This record gives sequence, structure tokens and C-alpha cells, in this order.
Amino acid sequence: PDSQRFGNTRMQAAIIDVFNHFFKSAHVWMPFDTFFNSLNDRLQWPVADLTQRLQDLIFQQELPVVRDENDQKWVTSLNYSQVELNIMNALDQLMIAPTPISIEPDKAVQWVMPKLPYRLAVDQVQALEGLLSNNVSILYGGPGTGKTSMLHAYVQVVAKKTDKIICMAPTGKAAKRLAEQVGKRAS
Repeated sequence: PDSQRFGNTRMQAAIIDVFNHFFKSAHVWMPFDTFFNSLNDRLQWPVADLTQRLQDLIFQQELPVVRDENDQKWVTSLNYSQVELNIMNALDQLMIAPTPISIEPDKAVQWVMPKLPYRLAVDQVQALEGLLSNNVSILYGGPGTGKTSMLHAYVQVVAKKTDKIICMAPTGKAAKRLAEQVGKRAS
């Protein structure tokens, strides 16, 4: 029993260490094979023993594992899995909530375009119409693709309808930049 408890403690410590190193990459879900190999490097246990202990954790729902559409297995920590589920549930609620303000996207885009200090490309106009058409949108793209310009235009339109605008960013530096770009306070 003491050796088993020591083994479980050692395994939990190794799992935490593997995740802590991986999470520095800013990803939440880790390929299971990478996780298994990293864990095995740390523990140096027989593969069958490690596999059995991991299967026990998965069965006890202490180690979240999912398969993607390509049948690749992914793993994450229980805490991150729960946080992700909470975010998904909150997004679901936002998506079905009544729209607090009414915006006609095509009219709004035509209204805001002459007010902008830059011209929007055709795909940016379509993206802005999409942002204005949905309760929840995810705006992504590489550097220089116009994400900040889209947010600026979006905030201009929404600010015409309401003064209840909250801009948020993941870091203080990003919040400062966002506030400078969109002309609203950000945190």
C-alpha cells in the first residue's frame, strides 16, 4: 500500500510536470502520444504498468481524453477541461440569448465606412457584416490581417447604439493597445 501510494504520488507529480511544460506553449490539449512519451521519460515505468494506470485515471474521469475527427487522442488537465466546458456553456448561453440591440449589418457597414480613417477590403467588409450579424463571433487571423481594424469599426457601430461596451484583452499590455486602437477603455 505504501509503495502504491508513493507510485500514485509520483505519477501525479509527473503528470503535473508534463502538463506544466506543455502549457507554456499556450495550448490546452496535448496529443496523447506526446503526453504518454513525456510521462514515460519521467517515470521510466514498464509501458504496461503506465498504460494501466493511465487507463484507470481515464476511467475514473480524472484525466480527460478525447478523440478528434481524425481519430487522434488528446489529453488535458481536469482543471483546463472544466474551464473549457464552462466557456463553451457560457458561449452557448450567449448565442441563444436575445440580442440586446438591433443592428442591420449592411446599413451599419455603409454608415461606418466613411467614418473610418482607412478603407476596408471586400473580405473585411464581409467579416464586419458577420461580426454585426451574430451575438457571438470569434475574430482571428495572422498579424496584419485587419483584426484590430475590424474591432475598431465594430465598436464604432455598437457605440452608436449603446454606451455599454466592454473591451477585454488577456494582458495589461494587450488591453492598453486595444484601448488605443478602438477608442474605448479596455481591461
